[in-house]
Amino acid sequence: MNFKSFINKPQVISEGTKLTPSVLDEKNSKSGEARIDILRDLVRGSKPLELAKGGTVVVVNIKDALEKIKLFKKNSLHFGRGGIPLETNGGTIYTNDLKKSKVFGGESGGAGGGSLNTKIYESHNAVFLHAMLEHGHKQPLEFFTNDILKNAHKLADVDAKWNELENIPDEWMLSSYNISQELIKLGYVKKGHVIHRNSKIMNGIYQKKNEAFANMNLKKLKDDKWNPGDVWAVDKSFDINSLNTATVDGLNADILENYLNRSCVGISLKGPMIKSVPIKEYNIDKSLLKTYRFKDFRLESKGGNFWSSKMGHIDYDGGEMSIKDGKHFGSVKAEIKGKKARGGGIGWSEMSGYLERYGKKYKLQPISKQAKKIAKAIERKQDEKSIKEFYKYYNYFYKNDSYDDFKAKLITMPGHWISAKFAITQLGYNINHVPRSKINELVTNFVNYAGSSTAESSAYVKAGK
Repeated sequence: MNFKSFINKPQVISEGTKLTPSVLDEKNSKSGEARIDILRDLVRGSKPLELAKGGTVVVVNIKDALEKIKLFKKNSLHFGRGGIPLETNGGTIYTNDLKKSKVFGGESGGAGGGSLNTKIYESHNAVFLHAMLEHGHKQPLEFFTNDILKNAHKLADVDAKWNELENIPDEWMLSSYNISQELIKLGYVKKGHVIHRNSKIMNGIYQKKNEAFANMNLKKLKDDKWNPGDVWAVDKSFDINSLNTATVDGLNADILENYLNRSCVGISLKGPMIKSVPIKEYNIDKSLLKTYRFKDFRLESKGGNFWSSKMGHIDYDGGEMSIKDGKHFGSVKAEIKGKKARGGGIGWSEMSGYLERYGKKYKLQPISKQAKKIAKAIERKQDEKSIKEFYKYYNYFYKNDSYDDFKAKLITMPGHWISAKFAITQLGYNINHVPRSKINELVTNFVNYAGSSTAESSAYVKAGK
């Protein structure tokens, strides 16, 4: 390329992102392999190592390098800010001189395109938010000296140490300033918040997500698919143990509620933002916060009677759930009528779990251990004890029907019908005996569990683009 081409079409010459000790101590974000192990393998194989300033070198004293790499793995701070010294064909260099190249999970281009170690950038922005909350968001950029930011670092709960942040490039310093100013000005971050990055609380929130998906027997979403919050602004009033992990919708409703009242806000950071900062909210679905009022539990389909159908129905304001077995002598589930339900609605064990919250006496036995056995005993030998057990629940709904009339009709029904109808009648009995102050809460949980068609992500705000 001749000099004239640079004049007619200016080019950008930039260094690559350096493989600093903090960067080297992390994993390749794409492969998940520890970068120090990648370096070890390159050294062993006498592979060329890319330099941040361009060019490559090859380690010539492999044994010495491997010993130092082993020491680094035990204590990444042992060699200081320069990293591991390596004897190469270009003389002694430090791992800090190496480029975070593609093999280490870096960008294919240089730092001129805006790449920076994620931990450093996100932690720096968290620290800047604390500094701005402390001193005001109208202060000019020059006001926020390293002394002020160092003090703010003590307030944030981040995984980067101060010496990793103090020499951040100017464009990222400006980005932290611009993003912090906008988030505070718009009220997403406020006094009383602690900004978290890879902290116990932040990781605990994602663990709650895993619990919710596990409780619904669903394959869990990746953390950043559920909520791509790089940092979380958390108020001291926030109680992580109060999050509902029984269902994904229940958890997302709690995350949304905390987001709206600004007690816990997930923030996705994009940068560098050297000019204006676009702010956009995601997954602010307030229908998740809707509650439902129980109206009735029916053992009859419209136009029929108890004996004409083995189904049951829960009526609530705005809808109906149909309850039925999936196969003969199989388990029972409830579905929202007319809507596609996640995983077939809400199953027997999930309904039992919600009921048991109000006392062990409301717990439902598995179909195979109770309803099926009772049905078989009635079908095969008209077992009196089993018939009386069924009548106890039936009589709650049909107080004027005699035991003899009930028995006469029941013994004519096939066993699979008896199994399903016994279970559904017992379910209705237990629901109606839950304390009246809790029955709307119970039905809301049933509907929210059964009502989702997709594994929704949770509420967050994105700063930048």
